[in-house]
Amino acid sequence: MVDDFTYNFQIARLIPKENFLSGSEYTMNISKQEFIDDINSQIPKSLEAASPNHLDGELEAVAFESLFTVVQRHINKFGRILPTDLDTYIGQNILLFNAILQAQGKQMLDTGKQEERFSKFNYLILGILPDDLKVAYSSNA
Repeated sequence: MVDDFTYNFQIARLIPKENFLSGSEYTMNISKQEFIDDINSQIPKSLEAASPNHLDGELEAVAFESLFTVVQRHINKFGRILPTDLDTYIGQNILLFNAILQAQGKQMLDTGKQEERFSKFNYLILGILPDDLKVAYSSNA
């Protein structure tokens, strides 16, 4: 927590070893209300009706679908997505699904698995962006 209105959370973005930032912690500051709204919008609707235990074996697919929905909503609202926005959404998604795993009594994703998921989800989202948004995204990187 930064202050009463701002939350700071770690994002498991993999930083190449040759980068001077390698080994450092990548964090994002976001307003608490925006963070709560984002997390609530990423909770899969299938969790509302039943226990999260019914998602065994499907949790990664559900996590990506949840992330895709949030990114799509963002693009519809703003017409684009910036790298920091996508980083934030993926970081929140990992945090949420670690909480779901913990609620199921399962082991949460370790740092390596979080970085792997971050890279995979980032790659998948970028792969489905329309070409004009890929150009806009890469010009803002």
